[in-house]
Amino acid sequence: MDGDPCCVEAQTFTAEAQSCEALACDPTLEACCQRDLEQQAVVARLKARLSIHDRSKERLRMAGQVLGSAPQARPAAPVPPQPGSDLESEDDDDAVLGLLQAQRLQQLQREAQSKAAVRQQGHGSVSDMPESRLLREAEAAGGPLVCHLALEGSPLDDDLDEHLAALAHQHLGTRFVRAVINLRTSTLHLKLRTPPGPGLLCFRDGRVVGAAGLDRFGAPDCILEEAVDKWLRQVKVLRLLPGGGGPKPAASAVSRRQRDGGSSSGEEEEEEEADDWQQACEVCGRRYPHQHIRSVHATRGSGSDSD
Repeated sequence: MDGDPCCVEAQTFTAEAQSCEALACDPTLEACCQRDLEQQAVVARLKARLSIHDRSKERLRMAGQVLGSAPQARPAAPVPPQPGSDLESEDDDDAVLGLLQAQRLQQLQREAQSKAAVRQQGHGSVSDMPESRLLREAEAAGGPLVCHLALEGSPLDDDLDEHLAALAHQHLGTRFVRAVINLRTSTLHLKLRTPPGPGLLCFRDGRVVGAAGLDRFGAPDCILEEAVDKWLRQVKVLRLLPGGGGPKPAASAVSRRQRDGGSSSGEEEEEEEADDWQQACEVCGRRYPHQHIRSVHATRGSGSDSD
C-alpha cells in the first residue's frame, strides 16, 4: 500500500498538516499567523482525504498492479447495506464488476509474464547469429525460425531487417535471426541445397520449409514488404503465440472444405492466408489487411496551389 500513488500523496498532505499544526502551537506567533497556519492545516487534511479517492491516479494504480511495480491496495471494509435497499443491488453489481476486473487483471498479468518469458528466449526482435551456428539453433528451436542471410553494408538487407523487426514484434511465436554471409566462403547453400546469396531461410521442426533470394521480394530495386509477408504466410512460419500452430481456420472455411470434399493446395493456402488477417491487430485492433506507416512531413513552400 506504500507504493500506491494516492496513499503516498495522502501521507504527504497529512505530514504537511501536522507540520502546520505544530507551528501554530508556538505562543510567540501573532494571532493572524496562527490563523493562517490553522487554515493551511485544515486545507492539507482535506486534500489528504480527497487524494485517497482521486480517480486520476486510477490508471497509475492499475498499471502498477499489472506490471508488479506496486502492491495491490487493499480496499476498505464496506459498510453492510440494509436488506431490501437500493444499496444492496448496487453492491451486488459492484461485486460482479470487481470480480470481472480481477479476472481481467489476472489475464493481463499472465500475458505480460508470457511475453517477458518468450522475449528472454530471443523472440520479439531480430538477433544476430553466426552462420556456423544456424543449423544447431534451428534444430533446437521449439517453434518456427526465420533467418535473414544478409550481406554486410547492403541497403536492401538493411530495409529487410527493419521490416523483419516489425514482424518479430507482432509474431512472438516465431524467432527471427540475422546471419551475415560471405559470398566467397559461405557453404550453407551447398549443405541445404538452397539458392546462394542473400535471402530468407525458414525452418520448422529443424527442417528447411522455405528458401528465397532477395529477387523474390523486389530486388534489386527495392524490398516489397507485401511480398515478404505473403511468402512467409505461404510457408506457414508466422505465429502469434509461442508454441501454437498459428491462427485456427474460420468455421466457414472448414465447412466449405468439408462440403467440397477437399480443395486444392492453392485454395487452402489462400484460405489460410485470409484467416491470418482475421486476428486483431495489436496496434489498432483492426481485422482487415493494412499497414502502419510512420508519416514523413516534407518541407514545402507556403502559398503553392498543390498545398
